[in-house]
Amino acid sequence: MASKDERDMDALAEKVERHGSIARAARQLGMSIYRAESLWAQICAGLGWQAA
Repeated sequence: MASKDERDMDALAEKVERHGSIARAARQLGMSIYRAESLWAQICAGLGWQAA
């Protein structure tokens, strides 16, 4: 079972892919920009060199 963070990261990545904006994705998902940026940093860290 996926944790809340994992579910939120998946949802955030999907919204950013569609719109290209972390802030817009955060608003649509009803999360703070601080949480969205933190989750985005985790996504990028997990991708490593592929995120560049």
